[in-house]
Amino acid sequence: MEFDLREENLSNYKDKFGLHYYSILAHLSSYFDDSVIVDLGTLYGKSAAALAYNKSNTIYTYDIKHQPEAASLFEGEEFRKIKYIISNCIEDNWSGTQETVECKTDKEIFLSSEIIFMDIDPADGNIKGAQESKVLNFLISNNWKGILVCDDIGAEWVDEYRSAEYTTLPIREWWDSINLPKFNVINNYSSPTGTGIICFDNQKVTYTPLSKDEETHIRNKFYQDPANWPHSPTRVPIDRFTDGTFAVEAGHLKGLSGHWESTKIEKVTDNFGIYDNGTTTHQVELDKNGVRVVPKTIIIIKTWAGELRLVEKWGEVRRIHVSRL
Repeated sequence: MEFDLREENLSNYKDKFGLHYYSILAHLSSYFDDSVIVDLGTLYGKSAAALAYNKSNTIYTYDIKHQPEAASLFEGEEFRKIKYIISNCIEDNWSGTQETVECKTDKEIFLSSEIIFMDIDPADGNIKGAQESKVLNFLISNNWKGILVCDDIGAEWVDEYRSAEYTTLPIREWWDSINLPKFNVINNYSSPTGTGIICFDNQKVTYTPLSKDEETHIRNKFYQDPANWPHSPTRVPIDRFTDGTFAVEAGHLKGLSGHWESTKIEKVTDNFGIYDNGTTTHQVELDKNGVRVVPKTIIIIKTWAGELRLVEKWGEVRRIHVSRL
């Protein structure tokens, strides 16, 4: 089978999913009907939603922690075939049984799938690549024949904009060690931190490569996206103004400007905060006793490239310093 990820195909999904790997996932789902697809790493549910584009397929999405935002998304009728599973299937060696999905075991679910999308964070004490290796070895040892789509496989240029502790080297070394047909997809829809596809039955992948101008645009968007600033190799000092704008005062982003807004909590549901502008967050603030709680107020820093949510009273998070008004 050949998966065609060229622009003329992926552009059909752009209005719904944007220039994002979600468009890749939605397109891949169209190659299979009445099939099983696994989403490993639910978080807020957006990857599972993309994989559910072809409504005939059943999506099993796994996470180790329940996320109210994902659960709320999956309540929609269009996502009725998404099965949300809270399970540490990797550490449990796929031995769990999911009674809510016809008493299938995790092993049965994974090995019956045509596609697995993997976007997981390292467990405590592990480096990026350790869990990915466990998944890969499990699939190889069980003679699985599908395709494994991997987010965040690393890119050397990304490390130019990150401190050493956030290097992508370990995951790049894992990717390079894979002795199977694999494709490092670099196009307008792939993740800047790397989107890879591993083929377990000699499938092929074609895609439209980036032009030089497109590559430059993606790099600029990556380092001007506030969501990436906490990983910055240098401090990012932000000066806020009362008109709702801000400017970066110094460093490699000096002169970059954008907008900020403050939002207050409206209610807390299942330890999940919902704010007056529709923003949501979980327990990210420490109270006076060191217990994690939902913050009462958060600041959102926005540029043309993206946004970052900060707890207002922190003032500083990792390498970002936000001035007080």
